[in-house]
Amino acid sequence: MSSGTGDTRGTGSTGSTGSTGWECLLDSLDTTGWAVVWAHLADWQPVAAPERPPGPGPGTPHGGPSRRAARHRSAASRALLRCAAAVALGTDPELIEVARTPTGRPCLRGEERMSVSIGHTGDLLVVGLSRLGPIGVDVELGTRRVHGSGLEREICTAHERAGLARLPEAERNAALVRLWTLKEAYSKAMGLGLRLPFGDFGFAPVTAGHGLPPTLRHADGSPATADGWWFGTRCLPHPATVAVAVSR
Repeated sequence: MSSGTGDTRGTGSTGSTGSTGWECLLDSLDTTGWAVVWAHLADWQPVAAPERPPGPGPGTPHGGPSRRAARHRSAASRALLRCAAAVALGTDPELIEVARTPTGRPCLRGEERMSVSIGHTGDLLVVGLSRLGPIGVDVELGTRRVHGSGLEREICTAHERAGLARLPEAERNAALVRLWTLKEAYSKAMGLGLRLPFGDFGFAPVTAGHGLPPTLRHADGSPATADGWWFGTRCLPHPATVAVAVSR
């Protein structure tokens, strides 16, 4: 089980892989119905294929180091998901097939008892599994500087921006990363992705550490109806922020 702080206390789990992590996954699924596990990219990197001959350049589908890195992270995330799902379902990873729903959300082909989600950034991979209903997970490195880049105007409501402005300058970046990952996790759980405008809804409070999970808000900051939904974040020791949205 990973150590860290955040607002996921008392529900689910956020554990690293390995024997202890798999035990935490099973324990969390048995007690709460959902779980999240994380791992390092290097431990789940697929075997490298032979190099292709150089293509026309980075503008092609196979060109560019950033695109190749994203493909590697995506493949590693699916490998982690297959193993996590196999542990949860008591089967062999080779029998787990990862597919996508019509809205693009990952799913386990032929397995309707479990909802899944994946996220990755840098050298971190995150997988969420739920027996209760849709789940969404997202992860972002704490070292990523996003405050002041204009991102807050793209993803935050006016109410959230006001909350960020009231924070000490040193706390604003972490708070923005937290809001961003929460919105990504919720949109993944809803199966909407970028089709859900992030400025149309918000979360409060804007920072963790209050002892209560974040709650869904309308754009004006008033409480929104979120019957059956639970939201939370946790800090990994890298540092990085993991966000979870799960329908219960």
